Amino acid sequence: MWRYKKLADDDKERDPMQDAFFTIENIEEHTQALVRESTQNTLDESTSDKVKIRIYISSESAFLSPSEVKHYFTDAAQHFKSKDSGLENVPDIENEKCRFMVFEDFNTRGLTGDVTQYHGVTNKENRFYYFLRAEGKSGKGDSDRGRWGIGKYVFPRSSRIKSFFALTVREDDGKEYLSGQSVLKTHTIDNDTFSPDGWWGKHEPKVNLPIDDSDDIALFKDTFNVSRKNDEPGLSIVIPYLEEDITIESLISYMIQEYYHPINFNKLEVEIYDDINTCVITSDNLLEKIETHVKDPEKSEKIVNIINMCSNALEQIETKKYFELEKPKIGQTIRITKDQVSETDLELMKEKFHNEELITVRIPIDVHMTDDTVVESYFDVYIKKNSKLGNGIPVFIREGILVPDPAKSVSKASDVLSVVHIYHKDCNIKEGIATLMGNAENPAHTEWQFRSEKMQKYKYPKAYVNFIKRCVYDIVKLTDENTEKDVLTLRDYFPSPLPNPDGKESTNKKQKKKPKSKKTKDDIPVRSISKPVYTIDEIPNGVIIRGIDESINEPQQFAVKFAYLTKDGNPFQQWTHLDFQLGKDIKIFSIGTGMSGEISIDEKKHNRLLFNVNNNDFKVTVTGFDTNRDIAVDVSRKRIENA
Repeated sequence: MWRYKKLADDDKERDPMQDAFFTIENIEEHTQALVRESTQNTLDESTSDKVKIRIYISSESAFLSPSEVKHYFTDAAQHFKSKDSGLENVPDIENEKCRFMVFEDFNTRGLTGDVTQYHGVTNKENRFYYFLRAEGKSGKGDSDRGRWGIGKYVFPRSSRIKSFFALTVREDDGKEYLSGQSVLKTHTIDNDTFSPDGWWGKHEPKVNLPIDDSDDIALFKDTFNVSRKNDEPGLSIVIPYLEEDITIESLISYMIQEYYHPINFNKLEVEIYDDINTCVITSDNLLEKIETHVKDPEKSEKIVNIINMCSNALEQIETKKYFELEKPKIGQTIRITKDQVSETDLELMKEKFHNEELITVRIPIDVHMTDDTVVESYFDVYIKKNSKLGNGIPVFIREGILVPDPAKSVSKASDVLSVVHIYHKDCNIKEGIATLMGNAENPAHTEWQFRSEKMQKYKYPKAYVNFIKRCVYDIVKLTDENTEKDVLTLRDYFPSPLPNPDGKESTNKKQKKKPKSKKTKDDIPVRSISKPVYTIDEIPNGVIIRGIDESINEPQQFAVKFAYLTKDGNPFQQWTHLDFQLGKDIKIFSIGTGMSGEISIDEKKHNRLLFNVNNNDFKVTVTGFDTNRDIAVDVSRKRIENA
């Protein structure tokens, strides 16, 4: 009942690449990717205020014998065993028992749509087609949580034979269908080459169809312990020969860590069980489950604090006890300034901040489309001073999904616990900021990329993404006069370490302590980071480096390197003359009484410049960079001896 298409001589060979989207730093293992994507799909398909998920993993006593699963795998075994199938730990189907998992969602739509449709049709909704027959395409709208058409790959990815079965009961017509798929690599058996994609079901000459026979479906349910009744709409996924690292405990832990927000607000209920133990996670027992199943005490404490913060913020919103800012100006750069908040509100915000009380801020924002449409929208920010847990990195939540990677490239506000909550509260703003930020997400929903194809319909996509990343810092800067100066305001683009006041670059590596030397009058005074010597500011196609501490009067020399940011490796080492050349493509201007002499450019490396100053009244503007690329900037500074 399995079919793999035999490739003709002129067919293109293809190896699926979806796995690469989930082997990234913020996705630690199979279980985390499986929980993130499967639950996100469930939330997108909700038909009620609360969806339910039921996950079963067979205990050893319930592993299926080879005779029980023979009917489902025998005719595919030769494809699994092919040396170029891409499988690394192929089970012995004839002799090995089958450990399996069942993922079921309830109060959802199921895979609706024409089961005979084999090609996408514009403006025609077909969940069955997009889930089982499309790759890299999604039938979801821009207001849904997922929209890349790749997340479903977590199911075969979690199987040792890269296969899964999908049983669905459809909300619209009540029909029940059963299909199976495997995603291997292009592989050869004898002298024949086969497509990576295998289909389990009914086979007609030109189309593969799902099984709809009630007896066959009943046998499948009984064999694989599927709990869905034929009058319960939704989707049940069976993952055979489950990867060993996917366990009950890891599922529970990641479900709590990734989806505590919708669980807390009673949007999601989860049951995870095997043949011995059952764990039900609800809004009523969430805190108890966190204590039991999130083993890292610091992580556990932070989650609890975030949950309490979000609950209290919702109460402030419902009782109209939040602060609402004026809309920011939209352009190449978007920031929050004191002009957007009244003096009365600002004083109250300062008081609350210093008293370590929760501040809930609503930020209205217009989303400008390239067709000149302007969509009114808003998002919320929750901030509370917390010296114990506040590492300054916000928690970003979009429609219940945690988006972890932006936290690496934000301006930090130290000793602050904060949440940036982006969501669709009103169906009339589905093209608003939540949609924009969803379109900026990568397929794994771990980072925001303003160059995404889906971002082309927006004006200023880069400015919007950076505004969301920086909004907490901007608010804290208004409420706390002691906030660290944002020396690398453009840390998204300038990833080099922050230069210490002694001119040596700081690194994340622990360094051996050096013996203390006696301080001389010629030494540059050591200053804390809260009082930096210079800053780097963004302009549309370049940067401005300026002195900001006027108390410094010693002669200094600045060496600055520029490069276009690269995905991998050191961007400065990868720079070439074809990228740009300072003084030719890139113009340099300087003003200020502190400037001493001319700015020089390295003759061998036309991405490096050198300039001297006598005091900190200086400003060097470097402009002409490609506006479609990010710039990396490295600045080092040293005192000029005997000047």
